[in-house]
Amino acid sequence: MNLILKNIIFIKFTFLHFFKQKDFLKYFIFIYTVYFLGYFALMINNINYSDDYYRSATGQFDFFLFSRYMSEYLSKFIYLSEHRNVLASPLTHLLSIGLLSIGSMVLVKVILKKYSKLGLIASVILGLSPYFLENMSYKFDSIFMTIALVAPIFSFLFLRRKLAFIFVSILCMQLTLTTYQAGNSAFLMLSLFAVLDGILAGRKPSQTLKLIGVLIFSYVCAFLIYRFFVMQTVDNYTSNEIFSLGQAYEGIKGNLERVYEYYRFTFRKTVFVSIFIAGVLMFFLAAVKTAKINKILAAIFTICFIVLGLLLSYGAYLILVKQLFFSRMFMGAGVFLAIIFIFSLKFEVKFLSFLPKFVACILTYSLIVQSYAYANAMKEQAQYARYRVELALQDFNKIVPAGEKFGFNSIFGADLRSPAAVTAAKTFPIIAQSDIFNINWLYWAYDLHKWHEVWAPGLCMQEGKKEVKRIQTPLHTLIRYDNNCVSIIFTPLQG
Repeated sequence: MNLILKNIIFIKFTFLHFFKQKDFLKYFIFIYTVYFLGYFALMINNINYSDDYYRSATGQFDFFLFSRYMSEYLSKFIYLSEHRNVLASPLTHLLSIGLLSIGSMVLVKVILKKYSKLGLIASVILGLSPYFLENMSYKFDSIFMTIALVAPIFSFLFLRRKLAFIFVSILCMQLTLTTYQAGNSAFLMLSLFAVLDGILAGRKPSQTLKLIGVLIFSYVCAFLIYRFFVMQTVDNYTSNEIFSLGQAYEGIKGNLERVYEYYRFTFRKTVFVSIFIAGVLMFFLAAVKTAKINKILAAIFTICFIVLGLLLSYGAYLILVKQLFFSRMFMGAGVFLAIIFIFSLKFEVKFLSFLPKFVACILTYSLIVQSYAYANAMKEQAQYARYRVELALQDFNKIVPAGEKFGFNSIFGADLRSPAAVTAAKTFPIIAQSDIFNINWLYWAYDLHKWHEVWAPGLCMQEGKKEVKRIQTPLHTLIRYDNNCVSIIFTPLQG
């Protein structure tokens, strides 16, 4: 009982101390300002993204389907509405930026053991990584995705007391798994760093093994609780089915290959490659230089951290049989890179001590530029797609008989791609992965599916229908069939 009381007191003290420590507000305002500048364009452009169209049009929460119960309940709290979602952006973005700021502060505290403005600048890739841009694109979901990312990070403030850490980390992981499961990878990245940090500090092997045991126990226990007491089975366009023992090797290998391809596509021919190489090199040198153990062993363990960090950055999703590889799922990549760049500030070599500071500043600047390019590409794409769709709808109204039921299908022909957005994607490939290129504007942005019959058994699925009328323009073709099915074929962008 005395042990439990001591851990409760420790949890309370650590929690309060984090927010009450000297200059907390100064550093919080500083990093909040950096994130705010980073997401300024995304907020003022005010573009609905993917599920935002559905949630704003229907008012549905619909988080229960994927066992995201806390997202459901927190939605009702944030929007002060028990029965429907309310479009209240940029409130969710402002709240998300606050949470990202807390996450950055925790990371810097855990890694450098103190706050510094340079450390916070180096941490910005946590929430401004190319992948997290998609998470922040959602007006409704962004706050819950941010909670899922930051919660596991916050638990590492309590690592000094193992029992307290186990309790807090399991709670934080439950919060992650019931808001947005992809955040689980943040726990893995910090776990790897905690082990490396202990080894470099010269801890005994028995202490390191004990730490590894605590970290594994917390992670596995959190998932077991979620699996048997919270999660409901899902099997539609994605699934929470995991590989069997016999499938595991080939399945995980296949997922790792797809993760690698995703990373390669995102960063190929971008300035980030040079920045990341510089960061990893300085991280390696800083780890070896500051290590209190044999330098060769330090080098080996540091390389192991880098390799394992890259392999596990996708988190527990690696063991799923059926999944979708979207940018928003790669939260671990931002945490891994934040660790790399924060720790690289320990690289202090005569005449080169400026280098990690310079790289951290260049990194943050490049991330802000990419964020603005991403946000403006979204705006350009939305405006261009609306323009194309509205032109098609003018002809659609001419070809559809008044007062009769009709169906439609649409063929986008390489998507309704804006020339400006396509050009931006050549510089920052992450833009090409955005859902803004893939959304069916007729279904969602214009809600055409709300006032006509479209789903199976839809008119357009019937066989033997004959063409009765056609309208053809340089930008689109509309074909009406004798059963009132209308095919809308958009001419793709050339080049």
